[in-house]
Amino acid sequence: MCLTDGHATTVKNKGRLFWRCRNWASNSHCNFFEWFNEEESKFEGNAPDFQDSGRTRAEEDEVCLEKEKTILELIKKNEKLKAKLQE
Repeated sequence: MCLTDGHATTVKNKGRLFWRCRNWASNSHCNFFEWFNEEESKFEGNAPDFQDSGRTRAEEDEVCLEKEKTILELIKKNEKLKAKLQE
């Protein structure tokens, strides 16, 4: 299965964890999406330490969000260019 984790960035669900297809930004994604339920989680360990990079968790999330925005913009640009080539 092609799972990856993420953090919601909408106001309603800001910071809420979820699972989704790791290929979500491409045409080869499987449409899998599921909210992470902490009560049902069997994870027994510490959360990842983001201090190794010198950035806080919030800063890491912001970097990730910016990268996701860039990916989406590039996908849209690619689709427009493909459509232009087909004209």
